[in-house]
Amino acid sequence: MCADEGLSSFAATSNIIELRHLRCFLAIASEMHFTHAADHLHVGQSSLSRTMKQLEEELGFAVFERAGRSVRLTAAGKVLSEQATRVLETFDDAVAVTRRVAYGTVGILNVGIIQGIVEGPLREFLLQFRKDYPTQELVYHDRPLTELIDSVDSGEMDVAFYLTDADRTGRGHKLFDPEQIYVAVPSEHPLAKEPVVTYSMLEDETLLISESSITGEELAQFRLKFLENDINCHTRVVTNYSVAISLVSLGVGVLLVWGQRVNPVIGVTYVPMPQTCLGQVAAYWIAKNRNPAMSLFAPYLESKIKVTQS
Repeated sequence: MCADEGLSSFAATSNIIELRHLRCFLAIASEMHFTHAADHLHVGQSSLSRTMKQLEEELGFAVFERAGRSVRLTAAGKVLSEQATRVLETFDDAVAVTRRVAYGTVGILNVGIIQGIVEGPLREFLLQFRKDYPTQELVYHDRPLTELIDSVDSGEMDVAFYLTDADRTGRGHKLFDPEQIYVAVPSEHPLAKEPVVTYSMLEDETLLISESSITGEELAQFRLKFLENDINCHTRVVTNYSVAISLVSLGVGVLLVWGQRVNPVIGVTYVPMPQTCLGQVAAYWIAKNRNPAMSLFAPYLESKIKVTQS
């Protein structure tokens, strides 16, 4: 059976698959070894093998390719890994939220964020809100910008935080003071000796971008910024910020960095960009949101921060 047919079968039989099947599956996918996964789950290896056999029988296709006790994911298994992670995260969030409600938590706020943005002033702001309103629970969801905006419009999220440069809707509110943007360059690079780096100075450089915090649409807009300045800048998308900064130290490319993320890294020099390249956090929410918790959070945003329409 092909992967697509198997996934269709999964949709029809998923009512028989239990959460324990998915947790066991993800444990093996993480360890890539049955014995290690069994130790992690505190179950016997034979029991874990039976659970996986049940899962594959219900799915109608294999999720692992076995080589002794070591395994690797099949193409369908990789898809299931991503989807099962989302299912369990959603379920665990639901349990956590309902448990807090049962124990007396008054309000629940679903907060959308872009990975890596909760640092500096935004982090302090959110912690202060929790301190001032301890009965309000903030549930965080990490998603790309386009999904965050749609989620707020649909009511799935109450508020979204992101970077103003990525927002092409013009509907967000700017928060905090603009922050300096730096270019992380290899320490031996000629740009490392410059007092300021402009967009034009990045001509023909390889610009590293984290795929975990940018969508295809945002990447296109980012490239457009260079095209508007008639700059030929190559882009290379990597898995996350840590990988990107490591590649900078190896001389693979350069990276745009917020001031709050500037930390000493061997082989990396941070050079500021002009004041016209400052970054800023934005928030988006809708006035018709009927969540009682937003009646506290929205005024808190407006009173604690100078909020201006983008």
